[in-house]
Amino acid sequence: MKRLTQLSIGLVSIAFLFSCTSSHKGDAEFLEQTLRNLENLEKVEAKYKTVEIDDLYTIEIPEALTVTTGLNDDASLEYANNYDQKFIIVIEEDKQEFVDLFREIEEYDEDMSVIDNYFAVQSTFMDDAGGTTTYESGVLKKQINGMEARQRQFDGYIPGIEEAISYWVGYIEGEERLYTIMAWTLESRKDDFKEEAHKMIKSLVEL
Repeated sequence: MKRLTQLSIGLVSIAFLFSCTSSHKGDAEFLEQTLRNLENLEKVEAKYKTVEIDDLYTIEIPEALTVTTGLNDDASLEYANNYDQKFIIVIEEDKQEFVDLFREIEEYDEDMSVIDNYFAVQSTFMDDAGGTTTYESGVLKKQINGMEARQRQFDGYIPGIEEAISYWVGYIEGEERLYTIMAWTLESRKDDFKEEAHKMIKSLVEL
């Protein structure tokens, strides 16, 4: 995207200088056509690869992200692009064990579905992690590849990081597993990453 923007600025500058220094009657038409061509330039779309984890699920990951470690000890999938500051993890757990545990500690709301209980618990954990939230979307209820899902997006600061971070989180209820998918980047790069983040979250398929 940065290279495309620099190219566009360069072409506009060349066209502008050309129109100012030449008296050829076609200069105005040349400039107009150049600007139209620039408007029609399409954003280069990210290429994706299918990643399979332990015969449990597959997910589509941009080719620019590579496997990594250290993002989360409980994650079954960790990918990153440190140069572009793009990250994603997937945490999965046994659905029945989750229900049994939170019933045992009397924190399971019997009036809510499993996915809504999972969303409530995981969201609370994240909100209590010590950061400061500056933006919070509403919860989006949807289905992802036939599975009940909930999504949220929020921005905020965490200790030790000067710039705000943008997060996209999806919670999915599989047949026997529950999944948390979290993708994040710097808030300054939010607009460039949001399409990839949404695509990754909605691409999870249980095997």
